[in-house]
Amino acid sequence: QPAAGPVELKLVFVGDSSCGKTSCIVAHTQGRFVDAQPPSADDLQLGEVIVGSTVSMSFQLVNNTADKLRFELPETMPDPFGETLVLQPSKGVIAPNSRQPMMLTFKPTAALEATKVEVQAKVANVTLEDGEPDEDGEPPYKEVEGTAREIPLFLSALADTGLIECDTTEIAFAPTIMFYHKVFHFPIKNPSKIAA
Repeated sequence: QPAAGPVELKLVFVGDSSCGKTSCIVAHTQGRFVDAQPPSADDLQLGEVIVGSTVSMSFQLVNNTADKLRFELPETMPDPFGETLVLQPSKGVIAPNSRQPMMLTFKPTAALEATKVEVQAKVANVTLEDGEPDEDGEPPYKEVEGTAREIPLFLSALADTGLIECDTTEIAFAPTIMFYHKVFHFPIKNPSKIAA
């Protein structure tokens, strides 16, 4: 026969990495599901980031053509990212059938929630010309007419303070008998939008 009144359970989540333990806890405690869809190649997801910390991710721009390809990204990222997000290098030339390693660094200074913020990458086929590279190390080039286009990249991130609150300020246990134990229960909560 079930007990009357509230029932208290202790749950232990066991499983391999990336099997859904955290998703289950987030769904129960925050009432939302973690997006389980794998991102597409143009969707750069920075995940959950604590305000004031820094997260970096690397990815590659791929040139699958037989021509040299020049890329250029905005110096300043669109809102809500602005100067808190840096993409390096911001321009360059990718050799035919080659890859360009890229580094994305995010250091949020305030809470933000951004889903698929569009960043336009300008690309064009180019031919290299004789001469000295510019101050950024980019060689002189001439754009092949009619090849300029914009390719969107999508940036997503969730930044908030990693804060856990507890209203209990004092735990007082009475003296116990040897080998006897007492348990004190107290609630803690996470008011932020990220797992703390």
